[in-house]
Amino acid sequence: MRFSRKLLLRLGLIVFVAGASVLMAALASTTVPVTTQVNTPLDAHGEYGDIYYLNVRDYEIRISVPWNFSGSFLVYSYDGIMGFCGGDVDKFQMEFAIQGPSIVDFKPLYRGFYMLMVKSDYDESVNLSLGIVGKPGVEPDTLRDGGIIASAGLAVSAALALMGLRGKWLQRFERFR
Repeated sequence: MRFSRKLLLRLGLIVFVAGASVLMAALASTTVPVTTQVNTPLDAHGEYGDIYYLNVRDYEIRISVPWNFSGSFLVYSYDGIMGFCGGDVDKFQMEFAIQGPSIVDFKPLYRGFYMLMVKSDYDESVNLSLGIVGKPGVEPDTLRDGGIIASAGLAVSAALALMGLRGKWLQRFERFR
């Protein structure tokens, strides 16, 4: 099956426009921060964890507990979650010490599911408030994907356009032979 050069050129332009659209969507989404808030009781020497889908951007984790609270904040990636479910609780990606109300800055390594867990070393049960605020910024993985798609479409279009020009020039030079 043979495709015409014009059809392939149009296809390349369509792929370029799709990649440019992904790039523009990545740049436009920089102003939309993600915010979520969870309030729950936390038992003495207990744990609380929840799973969130996070993009590759900076996050501010706000942990609201009493001033004399002490404990730790653990971040598990997808592999860590699988290990945690299998009994390997030490497979966390990051650990932060908590002394009273805290703010933790966190940037995921890749887009996906993460479990955020608070472990209490405190001798009384407390009310835990866990807030996640996504900071505005460009997501590098989306930017990279859009750039690759746009570059591939532009390369296909340019190659086909140059092949078409080469054919026209060869036809013109054959007249002079």
